[in-house]
Amino acid sequence: MLGLKCTQECDEGTYGFNCSGICGLCDDGVPCDKVTGHCLNGCIEGKRHPFCSEECDNDTYGSNCSEVCGMCDEGLPCDKVTGHCGNGCIEGRIPPFCIEECPKGEYGKNCNETCGFCSNNSSCSTTNGECPMGCQGGFYPPLCKTECSDRKYGVNCSLPCGHCSSGQQCNTVTGVCPSTCMSGYQGEKCDQGICIILGEGMVLPTIPEC
Repeated sequence: MLGLKCTQECDEGTYGFNCSGICGLCDDGVPCDKVTGHCLNGCIEGKRHPFCSEECDNDTYGSNCSEVCGMCDEGLPCDKVTGHCGNGCIEGRIPPFCIEECPKGEYGKNCNETCGFCSNNSSCSTTNGECPMGCQGGFYPPLCKTECSDRKYGVNCSLPCGHCSSGQQCNTVTGVCPSTCMSGYQGEKCDQGICIILGEGMVLPTIPEC
């Protein structure tokens, strides 16, 4: 109230003793209570209830600061009005709110990486992309993106190729040689030795049975 007899109401936008308080940012532009200064209909987004004059704490946002921020990168706060993480998410979260995990098949910062060839079409880690159950045949762990090389094949590139001609790389999944075998070996994978007859009673053994 104002005046010597305190009979005059505070002007809109003020409250309290001698109307010395300034109302906060009440929702929809409605004035605050002229006695308490409280915004009876809540605050605009980004302000703390009941006075609506202070910003939300760093981990909250929205109307009356009722929403919880997601996992913004580097631990920075989200936007106090929208809840968006302006600098992106930690690894494994979907922008802009950074609350939900990456969808299946994606990982990394802002989910901008694609999973490799995990075994049994399982999901990779949403944070680092590693395949927890190993790779499909033909790929190196842990990301399962790089094809087998150095004459290796199979699950996690754990099997050695056979004796392919000219030291060729076998099929990274099946182990089959692309053309012929080195002398003394046979089979699709060139992993079966044969006995080479050099002359009467003489053989060049490539297997113990010779």
